[in-house]
Amino acid sequence: MFHTIIYQPLTNALIFLTSFLSGNVGLAIIVLTILVKLVLLPFARSTIKNQIAVKKLQPHLDEIKKQYPDKNIQAQKTMELYKEHNTNPLSGCLPVLIQLPIIIGLYQVFLKGSSIDTSILYSFVSLPQNLSQMFLGLDLTSKSLLLALIAGITQYLQLKYSPSMQSSPSVVVENQDMQAAMMENMQKSMKFMLPIMITFFSAIVPAAVALYWVTTNVFTLIQEWWIYRQINKTA
Repeated sequence: MFHTIIYQPLTNALIFLTSFLSGNVGLAIIVLTILVKLVLLPFARSTIKNQIAVKKLQPHLDEIKKQYPDKNIQAQKTMELYKEHNTNPLSGCLPVLIQLPIIIGLYQVFLKGSSIDTSILYSFVSLPQNLSQMFLGLDLTSKSLLLALIAGITQYLQLKYSPSMQSSPSVVVENQDMQAAMMENMQKSMKFMLPIMITFFSAIVPAAVALYWVTTNVFTLIQEWWIYRQINKTA
């Protein structure tokens, strides 16, 4: 089912775009990644909107933990707070789950690169006659340390400016409990560990995958800035 619903359509879209863009695989990867991100934009907006709402409630949640040591009362008061502000911390999970199979499918398409099974192509899609795997002087079928480093840098910038990674200015660290402090430390660690992991991984796979990561990170950075700005305008 995953192959038929996700992988096959994305593969055909990549081949179609490659033909449309004069056989340039690099441009096709960038365009396809952006098109998929645009399709997923409503889900991304829902997730970010929920993350911002939960972040704004963090001082109230910390106050509940201070006032009510009993865990059952804490849970009750927390649910009342979410209900009062029409916010659900779990509502952001569904959009992420919907996006995940598509993102995995997109990644698999770029990972396989030029070794595409032509039998899965639709009748109206054919391989371009002049196929170019070169992009800005880089062979997308080979490894590229340069693109890997750019992927890591853009991943760091995307995490650094992501609304979900921002601490509420009104939250005082000294008043946080151990669990909240651990979560904040994990977020800080992730800002550095994930870019390092992405850099390492992008360095051992074809450059086409690294180009996909760079495009995704840059688009996500711009997308989150735009969504955050729109939400703040309507708030």
